[in-house]
Amino acid sequence: MLPYLSVILQILLIVVLGFLLYKMLPAYATRKGENRADKEDAGKISYEQEHGRNLATKDDIDSVIKELEKVKSEVSLAEQRKHNLIEKRNESLLGIVEAAERMRIMKVQIASYISNLDAKNLSRLTDEISETLVSLRKNVQIVTALTSDEKELDALTIFSYDITSVGMEYIQITTNTISQIQSYELLLSRAEAAKTPAKSQQYCDKAYETYEYIHKIKEDLLKSSNKNWQKHEEIFMKFLNYSYRKGKLVG
Repeated sequence: MLPYLSVILQILLIVVLGFLLYKMLPAYATRKGENRADKEDAGKISYEQEHGRNLATKDDIDSVIKELEKVKSEVSLAEQRKHNLIEKRNESLLGIVEAAERMRIMKVQIASYISNLDAKNLSRLTDEISETLVSLRKNVQIVTALTSDEKELDALTIFSYDITSVGMEYIQITTNTISQIQSYELLLSRAEAAKTPAKSQQYCDKAYETYEYIHKIKEDLLKSSNKNWQKHEEIFMKFLNYSYRKGKLVG
């Protein structure tokens, strides 16, 4: 009897274990699958989060780089504008020196044209003097606008006034001389066309007087000098030298 009972118990145990396995294995498999899915999801989420952080970091770096480039560009533009203004001021300062040199040359040219009674070239030179004075005024205005310290402008103001005064004087001389040359030529033509020797001589005498007057204009021109010109020019050149050496020319 006992052996049969033992066999029966074993069979019952097997049946019970089989029943338990049947119930538990699907749940285990499901949980294992869920755990595996959770692990994979967690890995995916972690990757995506890390990838997102990397993307965010890259975007931040790109943004910072763009901002730095923008600032660099703005600084470069500001420096370029400042450099352009400095160059413009230097150019105008040299233009003032050039105006002074042109006046010196024009003095000799005026004297030469007067000697040759060359009214045409005197008229042309009058226009050149006027253009020089206009350019001078423009350059003075530019330097004045781009100079922060008004005290520095004293030398510029005084010297540019000297140049302008001389230029205006030359215009008066050339204009007056042109008129005298025209009168001289008219008197000569009338002397040639006179019907009597006496009348011709009368016109010749007046023509000679006019010629002497023209010659005196030339002599006075060559003797004339602005007493303060050289002194004011030396002061201006010191100002010019100081301006270049100082470096910071624009306020």
